[in-house]
Amino acid sequence: MAGLNSGMNACVSGLKGVSQRVNCHSQNLASAGAYAAKSRAAFLSVVNTGKSLDTFVPAGISATNQHFITTVGSPVASNVPTHMALDGQGFFIVNNKADDANPGQTAFSRVGTFAEDDNGDFCNHVGEFLKVFYVNPDGTPIAPNTSDINSLQTASSAGLSGNPVASTSADIKGVLSATAVLNDAKQMTMSLYDSLGIQHNVNINFTKTANPREWNVTVTSPDATTIGAPYSTVAPSTGMLIEFDTNGNPALINGAAGPAPALALTWTSGAANSTIAMNFGAIGSTTGMRAVGDNKSYDFPPPIVDGRGAGKYQQTTIDKEGYMWATYDNGFTQRYARIPLATFPDATKLSEKTGGSFLISPDSGPAQLSFANEGRAGGILSANLEESTIDTAEVFTDLIVDQQRYTSNLRGISTIEEMLKSLERAFG
Repeated sequence: MAGLNSGMNACVSGLKGVSQRVNCHSQNLASAGAYAAKSRAAFLSVVNTGKSLDTFVPAGISATNQHFITTVGSPVASNVPTHMALDGQGFFIVNNKADDANPGQTAFSRVGTFAEDDNGDFCNHVGEFLKVFYVNPDGTPIAPNTSDINSLQTASSAGLSGNPVASTSADIKGVLSATAVLNDAKQMTMSLYDSLGIQHNVNINFTKTANPREWNVTVTSPDATTIGAPYSTVAPSTGMLIEFDTNGNPALINGAAGPAPALALTWTSGAANSTIAMNFGAIGSTTGMRAVGDNKSYDFPPPIVDGRGAGKYQQTTIDKEGYMWATYDNGFTQRYARIPLATFPDATKLSEKTGGSFLISPDSGPAQLSFANEGRAGGILSANLEESTIDTAEVFTDLIVDQQRYTSNLRGISTIEEMLKSLERAFG
């Protein structure tokens, strides 16, 4: 009778083991549509049945669950530029609170549905906030230690602004007439930005002098209270002279074979004074101002001027190196943060939490920070999301097989139970 009881227990262990497998199949089916969801499986193992064939006692099976956390799902395109998929073993670092001064629980996720909330903070659809290192415009991290997870901050567009940059240089090109007569005049307009980001129109006036191939250059602007010599029209300034050679190229600029004097401007806007390096072309060069042809040959393209006005933040995009770039309505773009990725000595031992993110466990080892395309972390694919690794067709097939296994164990229990009852009747 003891042997029959052992057989009964073996079949019961079979039921438990198959139930574990069915539980994994059920979870797989439920999470098949979740982004970055990882498949699960329960593997059955035979329990030791004795030291020899003579001492054999049926001991049944045991079930061991596995979660295939490191399996990478296929990327699927998204129309949100800040959504991300990972093609390596890395994890995004997330936190359930946006407040860096009073952070919540740090976790690790591959759910890349990050977008800006009403505060400008980047969080995924399960409410976990993306952690980043902020960077200088050249991409170097501001934090001194990028291996320290405590130096991370919540990614946010709040407070970003396209600060104005005052104009400091102007490249001036154009064609004047080689046959112009005394006092012939032409004008071109260039746009400058002051230190406040205000745009100003400045007129560059060319007037033919009595000397052959020589033009006088002055500058006027309704937005300037003063214009420095030699470009001013206010005495004692009389303008800046450009003399052209017989080929129509600059020969002398302001009486010298060198660059033109800088243009100094004082603005009515109250902005800081501007000093503009004026480039009319090198001596003997055809790349700047020229004097060729007749009076029909005038050609004045707009000068190329640096600087920009103040910009309003529009959106963030993410490049393959994990840099976050801000775009402003003045056309200016600038990187402001970089997304780190975490890897682990054994990521399969991470503890799962609600939302598809994971926590460090004693067996997973500590998080090791790196950036995209470094080591095992893999690359970042923006405007993409990682699909689930679950194959529902395979899951249904396994369910059918395990249903048969479960039924077989039930029949075994039923048969042994009848045998035990027969023994009880025989010895009753």
